[in-house]
This record gives sequence, C-alpha cells and structure tokens, in this order.
Amino acid sequence: MEFIYALDIGTRKVAGLVGRRTARGAEVLALEVREHRDRSMVDGQVHDVPAVAAVVREVTRALEEKIGCPLPEVALAAAGRSLRTARGSAAMDHSPFEPVTVRDVRFLERLALQNALRDSGAADRYHCVGYVPVQWRLDGAAVKSLEGHRGSKLDLELLATFLPYLVLEGLLGVAQLAGLKAVCLTLEPIAALEAVVPPDLRQLNLALVDVGAGTSDIALVKGGSVTAFAMVPFAGDEVTESLCEHFVLDFHQAEKVKRALSSSDEPFAAGEDIFGHPLSIPRAEGLRVTGLAVADLSRQVADRILELNQGSPAAVVLVGGGSATAGLSERLGLDLNLESRRLGVRKPDQSKDLEDRTGFLNEAWGVTPAGILLIAARNKGLVIQNVRLNGTAYSLLRLDESVSVFDLLAQAGVPVQPGGDQAGEPLAFTHNGQPRVVSGTAGRPAVLRVNGIESSLGDPLPPDAEVTFLPPEIGGNGFLTAGQLMAEAGEVACFLNGIPVVTRAQVSQGGRILAPDEAILPAARVETGLSTKLGEILESQGFEISGEVSRQILVSVNGDPRYLTQKNYLLKVNGREADFNHEVKSGDVVEFARNTQSHFRVRDVVTPPRDGPSLRLTVNGRAFELKGEPGRMFMNGSAVSPDEFVIDHATLVTREGQSAVGLVSHLLAQIEKPQPTAPGQRLRLVVDGLEAGFTTPLKDGSSVLVGFE
Repeated sequence: MEFIYALDIGTRKVAGLVGRRTARGAEVLALEVREHRDRSMVDGQVHDVPAVAAVVREVTRALEEKIGCPLPEVALAAAGRSLRTARGSAAMDHSPFEPVTVRDVRFLERLALQNALRDSGAADRYHCVGYVPVQWRLDGAAVKSLEGHRGSKLDLELLATFLPYLVLEGLLGVAQLAGLKAVCLTLEPIAALEAVVPPDLRQLNLALVDVGAGTSDIALVKGGSVTAFAMVPFAGDEVTESLCEHFVLDFHQAEKVKRALSSSDEPFAAGEDIFGHPLSIPRAEGLRVTGLAVADLSRQVADRILELNQGSPAAVVLVGGGSATAGLSERLGLDLNLESRRLGVRKPDQSKDLEDRTGFLNEAWGVTPAGILLIAARNKGLVIQNVRLNGTAYSLLRLDESVSVFDLLAQAGVPVQPGGDQAGEPLAFTHNGQPRVVSGTAGRPAVLRVNGIESSLGDPLPPDAEVTFLPPEIGGNGFLTAGQLMAEAGEVACFLNGIPVVTRAQVSQGGRILAPDEAILPAARVETGLSTKLGEILESQGFEISGEVSRQILVSVNGDPRYLTQKNYLLKVNGREADFNHEVKSGDVVEFARNTQSHFRVRDVVTPPRDGPSLRLTVNGRAFELKGEPGRMFMNGSAVSPDEFVIDHATLVTREGQSAVGLVSHLLAQIEKPQPTAPGQRLRLVVDGLEAGFTTPLKDGSSVLVGFE
C-alpha cells in the first residue's frame, strides 16, 4: 500500500494526515495535530526551524505508530502571503529556415521568467511556481503558438507567480531536520480550494477566505479558474491578543477563552489570569472585547476582496481555524453587503472527493491539510528536485515533466543570455594628434557539464545531478592603460637615494594627467610626453612635496607674534644643492630626505635675559662677588634652556634676574668657612666694623670679617 503523508505547518499548529489515492481523490487513514509550544511560526513563515521540526517529528512518530510503517516522504504547502506576481518578456533571434521547436519555446519561456523576476525589483531569490503566456509574437505579428512556425524573431510576454526562496527553504529545512524528504509542494490557498471548492463550483464568482492564526489568505475564482490571490496580515492572533490585554491572560489562556466563546453558547467562559486567579468571563463581555478585533479583521478582508474582485462576490467560503471566530461571518456579510446565507464555513468532511476514515476531520482547520493530501494524490503539486550547482545544493520546483539546467541557473540567480562569447568592441582614440585603434579580445563559450558530461541549457536534469557551469565570457573590449603608453614613449633612469628609479612619460587625457593604471577612454584625445623635472620625478615615486617640505610656524615672544619658516628636506643632484625644477638626466644621482628638518632653538628666537646685578664684597680682606639671580626663559609656562627646540604655537617669555639679595647667611653659604683654632671658640661676624648676625644685610662694597675667638 502506498501511503501519502500531507503536512500543514501553520502558525499555531501542525496537522498531519496519512492517506492513499482513491478513484475520486483520497482516503484519510490517520490524523494527528500538535500545537507549537512557543511562537516559532510567525504569519505562516518558519522563524525557528529546530522548534518547528521538533513538533513535526512528534506528529510524524504518532502517525507512524498509527499506520504501522515509516513515513519518509511528505507533501507540504507554503503560505500564500509570500507570493509575488510579475510580467516578463523576452526575445530571441532564430533561423528563418528552421521551424521553431519545443526546446526553442521552452528556452524563450525561461528567459522571460528570468526577466520577470529581475524587472519585479525583488531583492530576494524566488522560485517560480507557475506562469501563463500572455502573447506570442513571430516577426512582430501575434500568433497563438510559436511551435512549428518559421521566422527570424521570436517574442514572448508572460505573467508569472513567484515564491520567495527563504519561504521554501524554511519549510524544506524543517522537513530535513525532522528526517523527512519533501517531494511535493503546493500553496495553502490552492490546497484550500482543492478541498472545498471543486472545479464545478469554480464557475461561480466565489471568494475563499482561509483565516489562520497569523494571516488571512484570500483566493478568488470565477469562470472556472483562479483569478487572484491575496493576503491580509490580520487573523486569529489579533483576536486572541485583544483578550490577553483586556483580561490580563497569557496567550494560551486567551486562546482557550476565544475557542469557548466561538464554539458554545455557554453564558460564561472559564480562564485563568497571569497571576493564577480563576476567571469566569461572561459571554457578552467576551464578545464585546473581541468585537473590535473581529470588525477590523472583517473590514481588511472585505476591502481586499472588493478591490480584487471589483465588487462583491456571489458567495464567501470561510475555512481555517480562525473562521469559527464568533461574529466574523456576520460582520463580513455586512462589510460585503451579502445575505447571511451567502457566507458559510466549509469543512473537509463536506468534500465528495475525500473519505475520512478517522471520523475527526470535521473542523475548518482541516481544510488545508486535506487539500494538500488531495493535490499530492492527484499529482497536481510542484515536484521538488534536489541538485547541486558548482558544489552548492539547490531544491528546484518542477513546472513541467522535467527540470532543466536553465531552471537551475535561473533559481541560482545566474543570468543566462544566448550567445555571450562574441569578441569585444575595439578602442578608438586620438594619440598625439593621430587616430589609433586597439582591437578587442575573443570571447569564451560557456562551460556546462551534468554529472561530468557536456550538456546544453535545455537538457533535463536527473535527480541529485551534479552540475558544473561557467558562464560564457564576452571578449574584452579594446583596452589600453596610460602605463602602456608611458612604456612606449621611453624612460629616464636615475638613482634616487641609492635606488634605481625609472621615470616614464606622462599621459594626459582631456588635459588631465593619468596614473599608470588608468584606462584610455573611447574617443579620447590623449597626449604623451616625457617630463624630467626633479619635483615631478619625486612625486611619481610617491613623495608628497607640495606644501609639505617647508612650513611656517607661529610663536609669541614676550607677547609679540612672530612667524618662523622651517625647511624640512634635503635635496641634492650629484652632490650639489638643487631645487624641484632641476632637469634630471639619465645616470644622475639624486639625494632627497624629507625629515632632515631645520629647527629653531630658543636662543635663535629670543635674546637671552640678563642676570641680576651682583654685590661686590670684601671678605676677610679678599674681594668676593655675591652673584645676582640669573635671567630665565620660559616656553608655554615651563622653564627651558637656550638649546631647547621651539615648537609651533609656542609662547616664549623671558625674565631678567633680580639683584643679589645680601644677607650674611647667603654669604656663609657661598664661602669656605674658617675653622676654630682652640676648643670653646665662638663664631664672630663683623660687617663694616659692627658686630653682626646671620640676618645682617649686606650692601655693595661691604667689608665682612668671619672668624672664631
């Protein structure tokens, strides 16, 4: 028995069905539902892969126990909120002598799909999940089909639907972590339509609204086909959160209260607030609290339906767990101006194509998993095929009987265009007044191998194929650098600081000097000349000489501002001083040092201050000079010596010495004191014939006697 495992990974819960094909559709043999332990899904998109995978593993194990065999493969559905629709067009040349083949048509379609995604402005990588040709043209004339015609120009415009790469990779990541291989993919709104809106009902203008936890998906049908998909980012969680806020409940308690309000007519709904206090919420009060959120949800859904349908539909089919929210159907009828009988909830057990052997698939939340099962049983989903491109794994959605190399390259974001290996354009410009042309280089064709064998873009890919692709390379355009022209013009060789230096010609383009690596532009007027000025040679070797080799510094001397010019370089040619305009010849020896600076010392800038006047004395009959205070110099407030270097913006101050202050104690500190000649002698001090002490003042010409008696 071949089992089909369908898995609906929703925002609030994970629902798994196991069934098998029947003549009408499918038979449900086992069912398992588990809620997420935390909010690891947001608005139908996986946010925490390990957490979601853990719940999927629980559902899978429970189902395997029920049916008694492993479930290695699974069918999935992606949220419709992520779809992007875009128009794309493509054109290609064709031999007028050969009929257009199916491969030509498929190549043109894939090219248009690639352009549709590019022109849509989508920043992320997307999978194509379907497309419809809008118009075929052959040599400018509209045709119903290109196949079999002969012509030289093929054109196509199509309408394509894309699914973000991250959405699919999130689902596939969950499946892989849970030990499952995803083999079939559909979209949640398509699955819901498959379960409760069979093809005969699609002749009517119906709106299907799948109210989930995080989003409300909308699908419109008319005339036997789906005319639009839409999504409203407002659903059951907003109703739950209104109860959380009003009654101070955690999310799970608020869900319990919401379900009680929606599923029974009991006068009270029981709950427990975040402090553990039991609550008995009157039904009328609970419905009043949720009423605002329900009205907002209804209004947003109705606005999208009216916008896309250009008016009210004939009827509205409500599905999903949130469709049972109290008051939603009535409010939506008012917003769409529909009678109450034209709105209703359809459940999976109402489908004639589905046989439920479990007896539990009777709630609106079961519509999506039931639709996934039906689509997988009827082989209507997109087949997922795993391949590798240049060592990187990719999961492809198969639109046709097979997936091609082109499909893989489109998903990988590798641009593919026919041809691409032609020679590059020549470069034409004027050089020193004469026309000149540089030819382009030859191109390289694409390299494409599948499992080591050379292949073409339209070849089908086997499962788990290893693809190597190197895109074609257009030949390089004619290219020439200023450095190449410099080499053509010759050079001058000299020695700079002992190192051989080659001076090449200068190249100007439109009057601007070019660096050696700069390219010559098409139609440019280029001049080449060899300059031998010493300054230019130094600059060509990376020396910055403009404004760097000399400078002025500003100092203040006793309040008087002064500018001092410093020179901080050494420049010689063949041992002689030179300037930057010196013409260098081959073999010249050039010496250049940037940091050989000429400094100013304090003594170069200020006049040394005078020392203070001395006192001339006679001490014990000998002349003695008691020196005055020496003059002092200060830079930025600190005392400095005359040899100190002056710095920029220095403040220099000089201070002349004070006259010598004469006290006997000062004198005794500077002379060699006499020693006593006998025990018991005392020091005797006499100044100008008078007995004196240590504090006796001295004056110029004083006579001092110092001895013992």
